[in-house]
Amino acid sequence: MLVSEREAAGILAGAGLAREPARRLLKAGFAGVPLRTRSALLYDEDRVRELVEREPVTERELAATCPRGAFVLRMGQGVDVAAPFTEQLDRLRLTWWLSPWARVRIGDAVRRRGWYPFLVTVSGFVAFAGDVTDLVPSDGDRDTSLVVADPSGWAEALPGRRLAHRGAGPWMLWPTPARLQQ
Repeated sequence: MLVSEREAAGILAGAGLAREPARRLLKAGFAGVPLRTRSALLYDEDRVRELVEREPVTERELAATCPRGAFVLRMGQGVDVAAPFTEQLDRLRLTWWLSPWARVRIGDAVRRRGWYPFLVTVSGFVAFAGDVTDLVPSDGDRDTSLVVADPSGWAEALPGRRLAHRGAGPWMLWPTPARLQQ
């Protein structure tokens, strides 16, 4: 059965999403491509309900998958989960001000292992993952650009699932080592 975007957002309230985050999730393609009519976008109700029923990524599971943490980018719009990885990267802003601590943490992991986990979320759901393979200072060392490549296999179970993260801002390092030890 098909449901309107408003009805789909109401169903997603069961996953704890307010209306606007639910709309962002739908627009990103997590419930598939909608049927466009003159007056509404219609979504497959079963696919919407399946989003609510997906098992979230637990802290323990993320800690096992990313034992040294991950760079989590929160996107509000512009993500299309059906798009190829390179197209997604073209849509992302990959330059930010990073604290010296964040630069050291990511840079050290890249030097030691050659990569650092990178996750993009929409309304808390993982849209895709990649590997940060380099940090490039830009704008006179004020900002840092991340060089991101296809994931090296560590993230297979994460896309499409919800991360239980909190905080504000467009990005975060998660989980922190102190948080893992609690």
